[in-house]
Amino acid sequence: MKLPELTRLTEPTEPLALTRRECEVMRGLAKGRLNKEIADELGISFSAVHKHQQNIFRKFHVGTRTEAAIKWMLVMRVTQE
Repeated sequence: MKLPELTRLTEPTEPLALTRRECEVMRGLAKGRLNKEIADELGISFSAVHKHQQNIFRKFHVGTRTEAAIKWMLVMRVTQE
């Protein structure tokens, strides 16, 4: 089975496309950081991190941080090949 073409994920029209800030938050989530830690690192509020996290979950069609991190790593792996 061939993997779908995912090289265009950075284009805003793609459904899985994340904003720059969502990518920064996603990197923190993938590293296992708490929302408070991500907020402190990025200099934004806890609620802003939570909102970005909700947007990521919606775009990735997932319900947990673990699912989002797995999908993120798969997407990043495919786009780098």
